[in-house]
Amino acid sequence: MKSALVLCLVACSAAPRPNAAIHGEWSVPVAPFQLADHVYFVGAKHISAFLVTTPDGNILIDSGTREMEHSILAATAKLGGVKILLATHAHFDHVGSHAAIQRATGARVMMMRGDALALETGVDRSPLHGEGWAPVHVDRVLDDGDRVELGGVTLEAIAAPGHTPGCTVWLIHTTQTIAIYGCTRPNDGVTLTPALIAQTRATFARMRTLAPDVAFITHPDEPSELLHPTPWADLLDEAERDFAKR
Repeated sequence: MKSALVLCLVACSAAPRPNAAIHGEWSVPVAPFQLADHVYFVGAKHISAFLVTTPDGNILIDSGTREMEHSILAATAKLGGVKILLATHAHFDHVGSHAAIQRATGARVMMMRGDALALETGVDRSPLHGEGWAPVHVDRVLDDGDRVELGGVTLEAIAAPGHTPGCTVWLIHTTQTIAIYGCTRPNDGVTLTPALIAQTRATFARMRTLAPDVAFITHPDEPSELLHPTPWADLLDEAERDFAKR
């Protein structure tokens, strides 16, 4: 892998000025494809969005940038629509189409407590203070360990603050445990205060207690690399080494 983690952290550091690469090349749609039982990639060239399918409706994790609205709606419609709308964290390239998708589908929106206010106000309240998005009403505020259940599939919300206050690693419990990982470390350019450093280190320690069978990242170099995911421990090693250098 080229370093998709670094790819994300560097690009996302350019806000609040709109980032042409993220709104352009990164948001180019790709054809949806299946990653695992119940899990489909419905995102773009460098920005993931994941659809979890169940007999009683589907759950979308992340909506990408505002440019991804139409491609995600088209992809999810073919797979049965969206009943619940989740996110890994409140940054413009992960919740930028939340409002449009919620309006189009009527999906219930759920967000981790630390990022719920940001989602509802459309203001990036993370250490990045990046560009915003259309405000979205949050139907359910989640806390660490809360579960979202639909059609026999369970998703577990694991609080992983640092990148944003409410950054969430989603564990999808089906025939295996799948982690959706978008909470690495604070973006480049962010001032690393003692409190933020301690928070990020605590998140890494918490992530080490998890043992998913497979993990999918939110900013791949190319979507096809997700078909051959990096082992969980290696993802954490790379992110933690990068943070230690800073």
